[in-house]
Amino acid sequence: MTDVPLRDPSRLYVKFPTTLARPVFAPIDCDSLAAINSDLAKVDIGYLREKLQAKGASMLAGLEKTKPVPADGLPKELDVVINDLSAEVPTHMLAVWSKEPHPAGQRRPVGLFPVHDVMLAANCAHLPAFPASIPPPPLTEGDTIRVPVVPLCVPHRASFGILQNYIYTRKAELVLAHLIPKPPTGVPRMQVTQVVGESLTPAALATYLMRIHGFWSNVCALGVFDDALWRVIDFAWGFVMDALKHAGNSGVRVEGTSQASAQQ
Repeated sequence: MTDVPLRDPSRLYVKFPTTLARPVFAPIDCDSLAAINSDLAKVDIGYLREKLQAKGASMLAGLEKTKPVPADGLPKELDVVINDLSAEVPTHMLAVWSKEPHPAGQRRPVGLFPVHDVMLAANCAHLPAFPASIPPPPLTEGDTIRVPVVPLCVPHRASFGILQNYIYTRKAELVLAHLIPKPPTGVPRMQVTQVVGESLTPAALATYLMRIHGFWSNVCALGVFDDALWRVIDFAWGFVMDALKHAGNSGVRVEGTSQASAQQ
């Protein structure tokens, strides 16, 4: 474990595992795909992902142009404004929340994310049941469609958006840019983590570790088994852990090779 002092090195430490474990592989639920379209249960999952990836960026761009109509509380259905008639309309609205501590007396934060059920079902082995949804296409820009709201509890709400982005685009470089400090330019590759560690405080580096850990927790919880994504997580964790070794007189201690459990 690595101990990172956040304030007084003599009194307050945050412990991090040396490595992050990968969960036991779980296959995609064919019943979830069949519930969307009975023909999908017969399609090879690799082929389906390849086809979805080819249009994933445009699907995500269409989602980014939608706008949920404000509603009181968290309804079972939500109206969504469609501003791009050329894009595939979302099938559901995820209401993403977590059990992370939040200020007493305040409502627990909930993030709304429009999604396409087939994209998530083809890439996430652990999902709640989605109600059937085939919204009619809008006729003009600015029209609304009504989609079911699906509550989704994840370990780390703040990093859900970057995981959704990866599922749609497969752009690992965007994930990495979110997880680690921006590497300095003009520095020999073997000295990058040293320069980063010497330029940031242990508390700042701990913030990046918590961000990576939260993202990793979401990947485990949703069952996203993607080798490229796991290589990014492993690299990001190792990068920041190595930077910590150069974080001045920080009192950082590395103990053994303990792993964080992948059981979420």
